[in-house]
Amino acid sequence: MDNPCSSLDKRLQLNLNDHILGKADDIYRRYLKKSTTKNRQLSNHQQLIPLFCIDLACDLNLENLPRKDHLVKTHGSTTKKYTELLSLFVKFIDFIKAPVTLEQLTTKYGLPNILNDAKRLLNKLENNGATQMDDCTVTALFFLVTKAYGAPISQPLLLSHANTVNEVFTNIIKDLDVTLKEDLKILSEKSGAQRRKSLRSNKKVSDEVEQPKNKKSRVEVDEEVEAEGEDNEDDKEEEEGLGRTQQFPIREERKISGINAMQSVYFDIYKTKEYKEYLQWKDQMLKFIDEKELQRQADSDESD
Repeated sequence: MDNPCSSLDKRLQLNLNDHILGKADDIYRRYLKKSTTKNRQLSNHQQLIPLFCIDLACDLNLENLPRKDHLVKTHGSTTKKYTELLSLFVKFIDFIKAPVTLEQLTTKYGLPNILNDAKRLLNKLENNGATQMDDCTVTALFFLVTKAYGAPISQPLLLSHANTVNEVFTNIIKDLDVTLKEDLKILSEKSGAQRRKSLRSNKKVSDEVEQPKNKKSRVEVDEEVEAEGEDNEDDKEEEEGLGRTQQFPIREERKISGINAMQSVYFDIYKTKEYKEYLQWKDQMLKFIDEKELQRQADSDESD
């Protein structure tokens, strides 16, 4: 008989890899061992248990749960209620999550280019010693940096990393926004200048593509077609249409992940050197986190 987590994956066609499903199954078995002690709140939301397990497994693998908002709604819950119940579930099964790091967050949300700035601001907070460096603070700082870069991740989505309630998370964000006001302003101006430079660069490429050199104008194409003495007007229109298509080829638009939602009609970012380097960096980061998690578990077993 399939584990409920694997069954949920098949039923909803999430297409999760075996590594994530294996972790989800382990978490579910941990829940079964604890379920002899009844928890009224969790007992009233049994349909969410497999989803909790998969969500935590995705988090451990630095992946986002596919279609999370939709799944939460179809399971009869809201984002706020789901986050509260997930926190309760984590405590109920004594699930020890590794401390949240900026490396984890930037990897999970595909924003490696903001890591250096985020770490610099975190070091500043640590040196000032005015703020407690916990999961909530790190997550709040990550949110503010993504906002300064013009690509904020939604607070409800980040709340599960903060390991606190929404009110506390919101207050920490406000406090850090005041403390780092000048730094965030400079960061926003810098990232804005980078975006404007990128737009100018893309416009230059656009102009070159839309007005290619050594290409005949539409008038020249039309004159050549007319000079051929085509008697059939339909054939003539077809030739003109062909000339326009060859001169101004239609390019497929493709959405690209990264800072801000973008569309590129001039190149495929998935074939660029930068994207390949990002994939290599993410793979190394996942291996590093797995090694640290194994070492933490080994140290925990020795202490027991």
